[in-house]
Amino acid sequence: MNVSLSHLSKRFGSVTANDDISLRLLPGEVCALLGENGAGKSTLMKLLYGLLTPDSGEIQLDGKPVRIPSPRAAQALGIGMLFQQFSLIGALSVTDNLLLGARGVPFWLSKRTLARAQHRLRELAPGIDARRLARDLSPGEKQLVELSKVLSAGARLVILDEPTSLLAAPEAERLWRRLRELARAGHGVVLITHKLEDVAACADRVVVLRAGRVVLETRAVSDRDALVSAMLGAPLGRRPLKRAAAVAPPRLSVCQVCAEWGDQKLEQVSFELARGQILGVAGVTGNGQELLGRVLAGLLAPQAGRIALDERALVGPADPRIAYVPEQPLLNAVAGSLPLLVNLHALGVRQLPWWLSFESRRAGAQQLLERFDVRPPELDRPAATLSGGNVQKLVLARELSGEPALIVACFPGMGLDAAASRRLVDELLAHAERGAAVVWIGEDLDQLLAHADQVAVLQRGRLRGPVPVAQADRRELGSWMAGAAA
Repeated sequence: MNVSLSHLSKRFGSVTANDDISLRLLPGEVCALLGENGAGKSTLMKLLYGLLTPDSGEIQLDGKPVRIPSPRAAQALGIGMLFQQFSLIGALSVTDNLLLGARGVPFWLSKRTLARAQHRLRELAPGIDARRLARDLSPGEKQLVELSKVLSAGARLVILDEPTSLLAAPEAERLWRRLRELARAGHGVVLITHKLEDVAACADRVVVLRAGRVVLETRAVSDRDALVSAMLGAPLGRRPLKRAAAVAPPRLSVCQVCAEWGDQKLEQVSFELARGQILGVAGVTGNGQELLGRVLAGLLAPQAGRIALDERALVGPADPRIAYVPEQPLLNAVAGSLPLLVNLHALGVRQLPWWLSFESRRAGAQQLLERFDVRPPELDRPAATLSGGNVQKLVLARELSGEPALIVACFPGMGLDAAASRRLVDELLAHAERGAAVVWIGEDLDQLLAHADQVAVLQRGRLRGPVPVAQADRRELGSWMAGAAA
């Protein structure tokens, strides 16, 4: 199926999300749609999927103009889309979730439809038991089930929106391999991403968007310098920062902490952090990272052990000394229906000040949006209308705007483009330089080794390390992440 987008434009009030974009999507190739957060990538594909209506322009399938008023119409035309947030129903089995995505399934669920859905699953993920509940799957397994669901519905063009944002490295590699296989089988694949490694790993062609316009189209998918320059308008600069020296007593002390939450647990976790130190906690998703973040932020009391900040016990989620960036902030850190102004000042550990409407308060909030490059920087815009990366930047703006003693950052770079990731690193280093203790939980071992003072690995609820970064052995850390015995 050949798809042509001709002179598509889409505006939201005074903001132009897509500006006269023309693009061809071909069968048998993976086309990466690359750009900064807010560049217009997801908006463009939502026009093609029928979630949004273009203000001008035309969509053609195999040379014929089509109107796509809804996702159902897009699916009938052979277009499927996977979003950043999983849509599987956790209480249902994998098989039931696959059947929910199949077209023309009668209420008695025919054997033929079931066999087709299970065949697709075996092709993409032969190791997944179709009887398992969706809530028990890892992020990578959920991603493959979502892809099976879309293909079972007859999609010939598959659009994936930031599909690797929640995946560990092995899961991302498996997804890249599946996408290449789909292209070889004749499907068209559109990969919306801001990650250069996604592009280099599986794309045949890359189209770069900046400020709602196409600025580069190339098959040189490994030319990182050219791609970064096209995304940002200039090469990505780096600003070195010098952190404060560690001093005693420890700023953060975690002693023999045990906790449980859902299917996650922590077992006798202990470490100390001095003022100005950054601890990088690596590990594959699902080994207790989210639980560790919640416990350190005071959202969940440990069942045993003690946590002290500046030699005083934590006082719970209202502790003003803590900044907390949770995993999946759209679900856990913002109220989507409320405006950015309220989300900046009224959520988490903050209370809505009665003088919120005063111009000085609005001016300060506006400066925060601009400092963290939240797009569009409109204080009265509902948070749910932002892209995933801009929601992440909104939470970072709120949590890192003060002078916290402790920063707990869980996958803080999730969904961020190259420039925003660099600003995030600068912010964390600047807070550490001023004396904050930082617990940086992530999966990118190279990034943690580049910026942390100590590194540890969380594996099945147990903490291996910490060890000073200068003494860390990358292969040993990798073996810990894989679950190798001590």
